[in-house]
Amino acid sequence: MTLLRSGAAALVLAALATQPAAAACVAVKSLTFDGFRSGGASAPEKTTYAVGDLAVLCISVEQDYFISVWDTAPDGQQEQLYPNVRSHPGNVPKGELFPAGSQKCIGHEQFTIFMDEKEGAGVGKFAVHATATLADQEEELGTNLFARLTPSLRAVGACRPDEWDYFEYTVE
Repeated sequence: MTLLRSGAAALVLAALATQPAAAACVAVKSLTFDGFRSGGASAPEKTTYAVGDLAVLCISVEQDYFISVWDTAPDGQQEQLYPNVRSHPGNVPKGELFPAGSQKCIGHEQFTIFMDEKEGAGVGKFAVHATATLADQEEELGTNLFARLTPSLRAVGACRPDEWDYFEYTVE
């Protein structure tokens, strides 16, 4: 996945919609850029992309969380998608505070999420790390990131101070 500038505003931080969060402590949904432009966060989820497609990720939280978004491309290359130098020029924090019950979509304003042919075809993963404090956000995820995760990780009865959600996507 490659971050690109798009038009006047490169894409980064999305619309902060004050919609209720999903039933999960933290949840991520992937959309096409065109789908988001026509239907907003309610556009159909998309997990299969062609090389050159643009993606938008919508993140919902149930409680206050500091959020970072990570990608492992089909070729295994990892990068922090958000926050980044385009979303936070001059001072990139390890994570950004998302208020309880909020949803934010990234990849349609200051920066874009681009399915780059250099990163290959195959299966990649988007991950959202949600922590109660900024200090708990990680500088780098390392090679064992997805080995320690399970899909749609959820706490029973209450949200934990350190939550993850991720899903796989395919680039054809």
